[in-house]
Amino acid sequence: MADPEFVAPRRAGILDVAARAGVSRQTVTRAMNDMPGINAATKQRVLEAARELHYRPSRFGRGLVTKVAPTLGLIVVDLTNSFWAELASRVLDAATRRGWTVLIAESAHGGVAAASSLVGQVDAVFGHVELDDSHIEEVFGSMPLVLFDRSPESQSRATIILDFGSAIQAAIEHLLVRGRQHIAMLDWSLSSRRSWRAEQFAAEMTSRGRDPRVLLTHTDADPDLDAARGAAEEALHLWPDTDAIVCFNDVVAIGVIKQLTESGVDVPDQIAVVGMDGLALGLVVTPELTTLQLDFQAVADLAVDLVIQIAEGQAPVRGPEVHRSVTPELTVRRST
Repeated sequence: MADPEFVAPRRAGILDVAARAGVSRQTVTRAMNDMPGINAATKQRVLEAARELHYRPSRFGRGLVTKVAPTLGLIVVDLTNSFWAELASRVLDAATRRGWTVLIAESAHGGVAAASSLVGQVDAVFGHVELDDSHIEEVFGSMPLVLFDRSPESQSRATIILDFGSAIQAAIEHLLVRGRQHIAMLDWSLSSRRSWRAEQFAAEMTSRGRDPRVLLTHTDADPDLDAARGAAEEALHLWPDTDAIVCFNDVVAIGVIKQLTESGVDVPDQIAVVGMDGLALGLVVTPELTTLQLDFQAVADLAVDLVIQIAEGQAPVRGPEVHRSVTPELTVRRST
């Protein structure tokens, strides 16, 4: 919920640039869109004024001049990962329905360079950006930007937050009701710290007087099936009495089910398994995966609407007003 005392700073408009450069509104339009009928010195003065004011033309103004649809830059980690492929598909759908085209970059294949390359080619950006706030400002400047799955500070950029808290509570309650006493979590993180999902799991287990068993795999890549199988083996070595495993995501959960099955452990009779994200893959594994279901279409629609509002000047670029949450829900299937 937005802070009632928060007042978003006004974004500079075309008239501000015109006043700074000492030219007309029409001259600013010509300079910003590289049109003829303006001399080089005047054009340079306008561009410098725009840069100083962090001004970007509205998508409507640019569209009227260039006759092209505005473009959304989408940053995902890796399209070979089912999570990012599913999200990308839904964002493409949401953007197309709103008259935008989409250009995709993978951070796994380019890092900061991949994000930077988008800035000069698109009108706005949505996606997963592994940079701190200061570096985000350096890379994106005044570009309309919505971050994904990030814990925002009060004045940080617009963000879509995945709030797994209530769904994790529901999953733990579901496992306890079904008689599970020794629940572990397999966590995954690109840093040396636990993920926010694992922190919520540990807090909920502690609040119930239970041992918060969390095994963190620290890696520079998204989890795959082989890595998940190794993590399952390690967890059972650490805690042989484990009778339920909550996983960082569905890919990890599917790897765990594969490892348990091949080791002769019955799922769910001996060990129950819960995933997170709600990928379609969870329906083709045996047994079908209980998961914390994320509504990918809702995420995509929320993100695209928000980034368009920012691009059109109808919402600020940062602050509580542009921090939005999506809450997954527990979907019970045969793996528990």
